[in-house]
Amino acid sequence: MRRIRHLISWLPIIWRDRDWDWEYLVIILNRKLSNMERFFASDDTHLENSDKTLTQIKYARILTDRILADEYYKGAWMEHDRKWGELVLGSTPSDDGLTSVMTMDYPNVKTEKDRAQERRDNRIALMRLEKAKQRDIDELFAIMANHIQGWWD
Repeated sequence: MRRIRHLISWLPIIWRDRDWDWEYLVIILNRKLSNMERFFASDDTHLENSDKTLTQIKYARILTDRILADEYYKGAWMEHDRKWGELVLGSTPSDDGLTSVMTMDYPNVKTEKDRAQERRDNRIALMRLEKAKQRDIDELFAIMANHIQGWWD
């Protein structure tokens, strides 16, 4: 009966799985780490250093949570938004009158020199965002590479 419940618990994850996006791999990994974390936190384990194993698994699971939440932009854009203000999206009709052109403006951009600097700051923020996400991905797989073979009972 336990195996049937286990199989049923995986059905929503497998049902939504797609082979064309790496994020689904992280979703599956997140579920597996959550299950392992629950096991190593329980009284069912016989491992002498289960607390150490639990800490490693929990940290790996937290990293998958952060990767899936994908909120790296919050930290990356804080300085940019403080300097230039919050992005204002708008649209203007195109010359043909059939379509419109999306506009993206920042309240503190007043001159062309400001616009050029905002674009440079924008690129820097994007690089920080990507680096932060990549650091978490690298850390996740480093933890697994270094410890996964000890994650058993």
